[in-house]
Amino acid sequence: MVRQVSYFVDEAFNSETYESCKNVQFPAMGDTIMGLLCGPWGSAGCTPQKWWTYLGTESNGYSPFEIIYEYGDKNSVSVDGFNYHSNEIDACANAPSYADKAGYSGCKCADCPDACAKSDVPDLELYDTDILIWHFDSGDMKVFAWYLFGFIAIIFVGQQLRCIGDYFIQMITKFFTLWGKIAAQYPKTVIIISVLIASGLSIGMVKLEVTTDPIELWASPQSRSRIEKDFF
Repeated sequence: MVRQVSYFVDEAFNSETYESCKNVQFPAMGDTIMGLLCGPWGSAGCTPQKWWTYLGTESNGYSPFEIIYEYGDKNSVSVDGFNYHSNEIDACANAPSYADKAGYSGCKCADCPDACAKSDVPDLELYDTDILIWHFDSGDMKVFAWYLFGFIAIIFVGQQLRCIGDYFIQMITKFFTLWGKIAAQYPKTVIIISVLIASGLSIGMVKLEVTTDPIELWASPQSRSRIEKDFF
């Protein structure tokens, strides 16, 4: 069984890969994808080597074995005689350099600053106008209007809530008064029915299975990563 793999990689290849991916957004975390893929360092403290170090750590729950990265220059050879792997990196704004690019495109402006064009930034014209109403400019009138609207809205909502609150209190009082009388007259029946209802609603817990393994939650059994993990 494979326990550990050493990967001799060009340092520039590592850095260019990181630069191409570091700005991809991850809405679920309100952060970039590096907030998830860089482990304990997060997106703020992430670097190219920290990123790959976490991806190659078996403790992250995804790597099937420990991957040790040895960095160097692609034009040199390691002490053990290994070449440092390198490959062409596509900028995030460009489509992948596959033989067939059909259906592929580069990252959008939200995930790649290099993809942002000047047309993506709105060109707003500034107007220097000043409207006076009774010697008050438009800004003062807006503030006064908002305060007046808020005051009237608070009074109106308060009156409505008071009426609605009184109505609900009366209805709740009547309901629990009736329920109390029924429970006092037929205590055994009420207890038996309550236990039956609670048992019926809880019967599904017999077959409840809680899945906490992130691999089972996020990786499809037919995915390449799962197949390789099961193999190794």
